[in-house]
Amino acid sequence: MAAKYRSSSIFTLLVMVLSWASLIFYPKESVRKYLPVTILSGYLVLMTDALAIAFKWWTNKGGFKIRTLHEFCFLLGPYVAGTLWIFHLTFGKLGRYLFTNLIMDSLLAFSLKKLFPYFKVFKFVHFKPIYIFFLSFGSSIILYVFQVFIGRPTRMRSFF
Repeated sequence: MAAKYRSSSIFTLLVMVLSWASLIFYPKESVRKYLPVTILSGYLVLMTDALAIAFKWWTNKGGFKIRTLHEFCFLLGPYVAGTLWIFHLTFGKLGRYLFTNLIMDSLLAFSLKKLFPYFKVFKFVHFKPIYIFFLSFGSSIILYVFQVFIGRPTRMRSFF
């Protein structure tokens, strides 16, 4: 790993480790309940990353290994842990879920966007903060609907 990318790699690894460390306090029964929606969240993030490469929404400095490290550290860190925690704490209470996602997506779009270039992780090129917000908030609505659907008993699924 080149020395000029060491600080950004340490930052992304630290974010991932701290996210997973928070799951020490997470109830084991909730993992099974919310794992499918967490996997869907990961797929949505991967699809967004693929579109970002194609449309040059953001850039990552470094070679393929550094870019891949940064992408997967955020995907496997805050997105996985955050999805699990948000669903555990708010699922079944739509107002609380939407408010929590409104706050978290606003932080991502408007505050953390400035932190990523500082640590030389990502630099947003053709992607405004409001687009980040709408993409994240829209994804959270899709995830909630998905969790409602898969959380219903099997006998009720035939009616929908």
